[in-house]
Amino acid sequence: MSVSTYLNSEVDEILAPILDALAKEQPHGSEAIRKAIIRIADGRNTEYVDTLDGLKAKDSVDPYREVILIPALARNEYPTEMIEGFRKRHANGEKMCQMVQRVTKEMFDADKDKVSGGPGNWTVRRAMNSGMTHPTCMMGCHVGDTESYDTFIGIYKPLVEGYHQMEWKEGNSTPKSCLDPAKLTAKFSP
Repeated sequence: MSVSTYLNSEVDEILAPILDALAKEQPHGSEAIRKAIIRIADGRNTEYVDTLDGLKAKDSVDPYREVILIPALARNEYPTEMIEGFRKRHANGEKMCQMVQRVTKEMFDADKDKVSGGPGNWTVRRAMNSGMTHPTCMMGCHVGDTESYDTFIGIYKPLVEGYHQMEWKEGNSTPKSCLDPAKLTAKFSP
């Protein structure tokens, strides 16, 4: 698959053949090339970090403690072009995370201005960022605290149902810890 498939529409078409040629010569580096070009094409040569104090430029944060966001999520916008690119790859048989497969712009917009209220002060953009940076992982959406399940139920419910192939029971949105195997009610395949 060509690197140009994933570029933002703002990228000059002249760049597409150059990027495809680079990807052929360095196939293992094509993902890094694609990410760098998307940042440049997005009009930003800087990554942003969503911290508890708000957005900061990457060079002013501790990368071991703070989350580095893709540009669209840093602007609190649904990453439409990236998601569409990932969904095309999924349609062609490539494994993609639950977040890429299921979270829509409408779901994102409904929750984009909410904060979990728990100790993580979690936001939907922080939750989705892992799936955008690693689209072939399993879930692609992190939970910052237990309050996130209730705050972002519109997003987490379809992800959990899709991943576990089960129905989410109403009134039981926050996971409960119980390590007693005798109390397991799920049916496991042999």
